[in-house]
Amino acid sequence: MTLSKTLLMTTSLFISAFALASDVQFSSVDTNKDGVISQTEAKAVPKVAAQFYQLDENKNGELSESEFKNFKQ
Repeated sequence: MTLSKTLLMTTSLFISAFALASDVQFSSVDTNKDGVISQTEAKAVPKVAAQFYQLDENKNGELSESEFKNFKQ
């Protein structure tokens, strides 16, 4: 397993545990800090993943912070 996959898996587990413990914040899901939430990042938080396509208003495959504001926790 590559280091990047290991890091992604570890980060995903951390985010999932964090999401269960409290409200989900945009910054906690945007793990690479590029200003958008990708489908891969969303998969780490099942509640976000379940709403991803509904939240992606412009259908570009990413969630902006303004799109994420419609996330229902």
